[in-house]
Amino acid sequence: MPVKGKGLRAVPPFIFIKMKQVYLKCLILGILSFLCINVLAYDCKVNGIYYNLNETAKTASVTYAYYNSGSNSIAYEGDVSIPSTFMYKGTEYMVAGIGDYAFYYCIDLTSVEIPSSVTTIGLHAFDFCDKLSSVTIPNSVVTIGKYAFSGCKSLTTVNVPNGLECIEEYTFFMCESLTSIIIPNSVTSIGQDAFGICGNLTTITIPNSVISIGYNAFRECNLETVYSEITDVFESYAFSGNENATLYVPHGLAVTYRTTPGWNVFKYIEEMKSEEDLEDFLFLLSCNSKGSVTINGTTEFTNKIGVADVFEDTENTFVFTPKANCKLEQVCLNGFDITLSVEDNTLKAVVPSNSQMIVTFAKEAGDLNNDGKIDISDVVSLVNIILGQ
Repeated sequence: MPVKGKGLRAVPPFIFIKMKQVYLKCLILGILSFLCINVLAYDCKVNGIYYNLNETAKTASVTYAYYNSGSNSIAYEGDVSIPSTFMYKGTEYMVAGIGDYAFYYCIDLTSVEIPSSVTTIGLHAFDFCDKLSSVTIPNSVVTIGKYAFSGCKSLTTVNVPNGLECIEEYTFFMCESLTSIIIPNSVTSIGQDAFGICGNLTTITIPNSVISIGYNAFRECNLETVYSEITDVFESYAFSGNENATLYVPHGLAVTYRTTPGWNVFKYIEEMKSEEDLEDFLFLLSCNSKGSVTINGTTEFTNKIGVADVFEDTENTFVFTPKANCKLEQVCLNGFDITLSVEDNTLKAVVPSNSQMIVTFAKEAGDLNNDGKIDISDVVSLVNIILGQ
């Protein structure tokens, strides 16, 4: 019915009810959205690690506590070891990934162990982890997102996994403590500023699988040594600020490198010693005629100079086998006598690329005529020496 006075019409009661419902709905949505930002950023927390769950696949990815810049800094600290599996509400989940921003801005995080169940590391996963000095990346990882380790100023070493195809832009940007990097032959591209401003990075190894190197990929790294197997054209500024580094290239290709944009910025280009196509960086060894050397159980050198595969930044095993009545006398590596490091004719050592070893075997006391055996003839030789004959 119309309302008397002032000519206003009555508002039907159902309108008030409808408006009230809308208001309540907006209020509830607002509260829920607030809760999603501050509480529902993760599905569960187990033994101090936050996870998002895939209920169907029974997999999980490591995530953050809260997303806002700086608010995640206390979520993870110290040494963190991520398990390959964990139990939650009676169900076992496999940890398959490190999510975007998972450890972002965790300024007191010092080390992380990533299990071999993990295949992906997300965007900004460890960005701005100032104190992160050690991280174990398994070869199961095939994807690492942009900025994943950017700004990790304390990270001294990092192993690029063998299954990785692309090093994205800014992945290791401003990792100021990195000293050397070996790019595995699974990698085909290196993105813009991937290793930019890594001021202590002095040595890198680039395999021939790489067909693309981005703008400023290695800028201002203060490189001293670069090992390369590729001659493809790439961004001319990829190595800006590193012109004084020595570039080692496959045998016979120095001229090609000097005329190829990108590589021609280097003032010093030297050819490696092997004439073969290099799969790994090779190792030159000289061995005299009084014994043989076995490297990693397969390669033997006897009375010759040759080249063998060795593994960089991992332990290699050298076994020295003297001939009868001979002994190992001296082992020199890159001009340094390391004989004292040999135990029971075996040397286990990490050997840098482009290295040279000289092994000397000598006759033992008693084999005076140097015929490889000790017998009566050596007595005759001794008598002759005494008599001056």
